[in-house]
Amino acid sequence: MKTNTTARALSLFSPTLAALLLPLASSAAEAVVFTESFESPSWILNSTLDASGSATATSYGSWYRGNLLTTATIGNTYTSEGSQALHVAKTGTGNGGAVASLALGNSVSQGYIEFDFRSDNGAAYLRLGDSTGATQLTFAISTNLILIPSDNSTTRSIAPGTAGYISQTWTKFRIDFDASTDSATASINGNPLTGLSFTGIAINDIAQVSLVAGSGNNSTAFSSWFDNIKLVNTAASIPEPSTWAAICGAIGLGLAAIVHRRRRS
Repeated sequence: MKTNTTARALSLFSPTLAALLLPLASSAAEAVVFTESFESPSWILNSTLDASGSATATSYGSWYRGNLLTTATIGNTYTSEGSQALHVAKTGTGNGGAVASLALGNSVSQGYIEFDFRSDNGAAYLRLGDSTGATQLTFAISTNLILIPSDNSTTRSIAPGTAGYISQTWTKFRIDFDASTDSATASINGNPLTGLSFTGIAINDIAQVSLVAGSGNNSTAFSSWFDNIKLVNTAASIPEPSTWAAICGAIGLGLAAIVHRRRRS
């Protein structure tokens, strides 16, 4: 009699336990590393990044300006969502584009990064680097979308218009990467860039994100806007202590219910 009661209690509790654990398992396997929309009060309008790594009165001290030819300013001339965005521009002649970078503080081996950008003049770039600062992947988005591998071997390019890109409009770019398999995919406005080959690309863990306006020539006209940046770690991970606490609590409640039912029977 007691065995049957226990079996019935377990059968009743199992769906409840599964429902409790499923979202916990999902959250353990996917974690947001950082998000940034450059909004107040964390970011003050017209504040600028400096070379040492902070913008005026901002809590994101890991952001920094890449070189002396760069201005990286919080502005509101163009915004994707909200009221502010990051404006990266080149202020003088010389080699190199204008760069704003974020050091993550840790490495991500599998995940995706997405952001909104609007290029006013010249190309907009996304560079993903490892913990040493070495570039792993570079995307140049202009008249063509160009993928540059870390070893600077033969570049691969497609016309971004085939994926819905329109110059001087806000565009959402996303790249999914997996360093363990040296694989990646990319999309523009949710449209996969199926014509862009990632075959043979070597990727290390990602620890640095750089947003770049312009290229290596001497023009001073380079200017791009960036907004709504998000990096997500999709590698399976060990649940956080709070997750384990929730799991143990759910199991404890279930066992307590079973014991209570057995005593009543």
